[in-house]
Amino acid sequence: MPSSLLDLSPNESDEWGPIGQATLFEGIPFQSFARTERLNKAADFVSNRQERYNRFQPVRQSVFAFEQGNEKDFNLVDTTKVQPHRGRRPGRFVLAIEPLFDVAEGFSLLFVRGFVHCIKHSSSRSPCKFQRPDRRLNQPTPLQQQPQTKNKNLVRDRQRQERQLRNKWNQAAKRRGERYQRRDLGPSIDVDPNWTLVREFDFSKLSKPILEVEPPQDVYLAGAVHCYDPSYDSLRPRTAKPLRIPKGSKRFVTPTTSKDPIMQEHMTRGTANVFITDDLLAVIMVASRSIYSWDIRILKENGMVVFDRADMSRLEYLSVHENGPNPHFSKDNSHVNFQQNLNRESTFVNQLFQEQCWQEETASMGNPDPFNLSRHSIGYRYRLWDLDDGVQIMVRCSHDGLVKTKTSKHFTSLCTINEWFPDLNQETGWRHLLETQRGAIWAASLKDNACKVARWVVQAILAGNREMKFGMISRKHPLKASPHEILTVESISTAKLAKQTTVQMTNGWGIVRSIIDLVNRQDDGEYVLFKDPAKEVLKLFAVPEAHGDNGQDVKNDEEDQFGDANMLDEEDFI
Repeated sequence: MPSSLLDLSPNESDEWGPIGQATLFEGIPFQSFARTERLNKAADFVSNRQERYNRFQPVRQSVFAFEQGNEKDFNLVDTTKVQPHRGRRPGRFVLAIEPLFDVAEGFSLLFVRGFVHCIKHSSSRSPCKFQRPDRRLNQPTPLQQQPQTKNKNLVRDRQRQERQLRNKWNQAAKRRGERYQRRDLGPSIDVDPNWTLVREFDFSKLSKPILEVEPPQDVYLAGAVHCYDPSYDSLRPRTAKPLRIPKGSKRFVTPTTSKDPIMQEHMTRGTANVFITDDLLAVIMVASRSIYSWDIRILKENGMVVFDRADMSRLEYLSVHENGPNPHFSKDNSHVNFQQNLNRESTFVNQLFQEQCWQEETASMGNPDPFNLSRHSIGYRYRLWDLDDGVQIMVRCSHDGLVKTKTSKHFTSLCTINEWFPDLNQETGWRHLLETQRGAIWAASLKDNACKVARWVVQAILAGNREMKFGMISRKHPLKASPHEILTVESISTAKLAKQTTVQMTNGWGIVRSIIDLVNRQDDGEYVLFKDPAKEVLKLFAVPEAHGDNGQDVKNDEEDQFGDANMLDEEDFI
């Protein structure tokens, strides 16, 4: 038994442990740590968790501390968050795909929203085996193979649904193409190279000018207003009335500003320094909604500005579906569905509707009719607006009818929206839809005729007409411009319709004032405000005196397009 521990130690030749001074680990730093301290990771690629832990630990000086540099210079792992998809959300379509590997019996591969799913078939259905086709042998894919007998009905239903969905997509694409199809009637006037371009107005900038005006002052009242027949308010497609065309009737066109005897008298008196009619003023106020080309003559002389309309101008005719799709417009100028022929038909229908809704009872405005029209008699109201800075504008407004109730009476505007291509064979025409979807037909008509309706709203506001009545008129035959039927009459307050069509009079007065200020800064002479047929731009041209008779050529062109526009009988429509 050993007497001490030294006896247990081996000999020098067999001893273990470090002998002498260790030279292998010289120069390596060493730092002791407590058992309560946590050891850092050997490789920490994501330092967020460690940073949160270090916030609650005291900072200790360590020889092992790593001096962190710019993290953006080098990253081993991308820790940035994945941005969500901001585009169109992918549809929930389930499509069978052709796998590139064999699938076990009883399973199928489906591609759903970017992921491949392996689906097991139920016992009631036969398993679908996918095999890799040989492209060199032109073998059909599993989707092209003939279905089994038990699944024929399922495949037939799926193919039928695919055809219906494909037809729906094709029809939607066709409607989009028709809606954005370019419609061009050409320029309303030939721009002479000798004309000087004063300024261009982009439609995008016409919404910026704003002008608040005071209530107008009535200067002169003339004419007589017929009372409206209230029996037309109860019309329905089942009780439609035919639109009568009196023999020997002629088209009525209100004279332009320079040919109005009342306007000429007030020009001599100097009542105002700007003269214009309500139809021309409405065209300028809602110019940004127009698509067809138009022109307005402006004459400046001795500080007086007169807005005039050329003879046989396009502004004498109402547009049809100017802001809507045109799937049935014909390119043949002799066809009834040609654009200019439709405009002419709409103008005639609007005049005939007004005359048919009138009663024999009339209300005098106080002075005789300045144009001596006995059959088509309407009321005229000449009003004066103050546009600040010494600019006073005199406008001739009109009243189409007078509505009498048990408690009150008010003026109204009579307008028409005609269905020029009725679908008589299917239940998609106005005669059927006005009974069940009256609001939808009304909203679609306002959208397709936004420019024309906005002009009517502005004219009603200028005249002070509290109510507007729209006659929904349709052809009896799609390919004949006559006869017509009055299906129903829509009555709506002017203020409500102005809100629905977003007509802002403050913006309209701002546009008019901007044009007047621009003309006043020019020299005396003749100017033309022209809407470009290809661009959404208004152009103001200065016309030299030697080229002031250019409108005669335009008049002859319009007469060739519209024919004898003064006569209004049934032969003109056919």
